[in-house]
Amino acid sequence: MQITELQSNEQNILQSFKDKEYPATDNEHYGDNIPDFTEKEFTLISKESEVITGQIHIVIRYGIAYIDSLLIGTEYRGKGLGKQLVEMAELKAKKDGAHKIWLETGSTWSARGFYEKLGYTVRAILPNDVGHQECVLMDKML
Repeated sequence: MQITELQSNEQNILQSFKDKEYPATDNEHYGDNIPDFTEKEFTLISKESEVITGQIHIVIRYGIAYIDSLLIGTEYRGKGLGKQLVEMAELKAKKDGAHKIWLETGSTWSARGFYEKLGYTVRAILPNDVGHQECVLMDKML
């Protein structure tokens, strides 16, 4: 047996392999309750006049939403805009089939307290993570 890196001309062969093997594996793992594996994503923005004041980007995979980014303009922070964006994203994610939402943030960042106030729970501590900082994985059921 030989292990090599996938070459671009082998993509079709790999897809055929996956199409053949995944149904049995999915059945073994999930039985009759196979999740929707379609990936969805969306971005919500807030605006004042024509100026973007904030954004949240969500990716949904396997019925689980991930907060990829939340960014509020410096002069708009502390006014409830982040909360509104997160809550609207949660509603849209649930409507799009998500039953859970998660994120990663710095363990000591103000974002951690922000998400805890919104009902998110720390599920794991990730030492020496992004930028060698300690981060936390947080989630919430929708």
